[in-house]
Amino acid sequence: MAIVAGIFFADDYVTYGVASCSDESTFPAFHFTDIAISRSSSLDTPYQDTQTAMDAIRDYLSQIGLGLSDLKSVATASLGPHSAKQVGELGHGIHSTGLRREAWDGFDLVTEIKGYFPNELQNQINVFSYIDAEAIALGEYFLRFRPTEESSSNPIPQATIAVLLADEGVGGAVIKRKDIFRGDMHTELGHMRINVHKKDNNVERESRIGRRLTHLASLSAIERRWRLTYEDYLNLPETDPYLKFLGYYYGQATANITMFYTPTVIRLIGRMFDHPNLISQIRKYYREFSSWPDSELLYPGYPVQQIPEKYITVSDVKDAGIIGCFCGAMKGYQSSLHLL
Repeated sequence: MAIVAGIFFADDYVTYGVASCSDESTFPAFHFTDIAISRSSSLDTPYQDTQTAMDAIRDYLSQIGLGLSDLKSVATASLGPHSAKQVGELGHGIHSTGLRREAWDGFDLVTEIKGYFPNELQNQINVFSYIDAEAIALGEYFLRFRPTEESSSNPIPQATIAVLLADEGVGGAVIKRKDIFRGDMHTELGHMRINVHKKDNNVERESRIGRRLTHLASLSAIERRWRLTYEDYLNLPETDPYLKFLGYYYGQATANITMFYTPTVIRLIGRMFDHPNLISQIRKYYREFSSWPDSELLYPGYPVQQIPEKYITVSDVKDAGIIGCFCGAMKGYQSSLHLL
């Protein structure tokens, strides 16, 4: 039995906890037990938020007679991008500069967490870093495709899940056949270029970044461009043109994701999707952007494309991020065993 810990840093809160899992199980068939999870408001300083999380993890372990030295691995998830020391290496968790949350610029999360362990264990403990959307995608995949008593005799589906995370910024991740889709770096779905709606006039049209999804359709973008707070946004009537613009942008995004990744399902998560009438606009424009001029579907044999109500859905899973951290910690720990 392996004991793992996870820390998920969201824009406005931090979730952390520990869980036990059988060494023999594999993702997404992990069987977690003795789960302890807590959440606190973010102090917006990574050092303080990390200390809050690590103190709580230490307390959880002490309640069952264990200490940090009993952990097999820790997985974190936080805003991206993370820099890479060399091509394809993402595990060290150093945040890039120029992030939308200035306090995180250059913050070395993995080294900070290792500092809470005794000196003799700092080079031995496995600490893995993910961007926030990757952890959510892992959690969504686990919760959707883990075997149940009814399905335990069936093979685990070889599925692909795409996640769009839209809050103060926009990010995304793809889990393809049980593994995170990464090239030499993690994906940055929030920076895909988007065609601007012809009636959306308040756009930096000549700007290099003004037409990216995160700069058009995130909470910070609609406050900057349309002077809408989150509360204002939730109170928009169903026929408001701003909802139409947002549906137009996220409809394009889901169509682009479909063309590049052909996922089994696209999950939308984050406060941008809290408005109950946005999802219908997204599905409407998804249909338009994923059809040819003669109205034939882009992929005629791709059945999920024909049912957007099942294909594009808003997630209501509260703790997908921290559950994804547990999954990432176990996957990383098992991979490290294979390297010994």
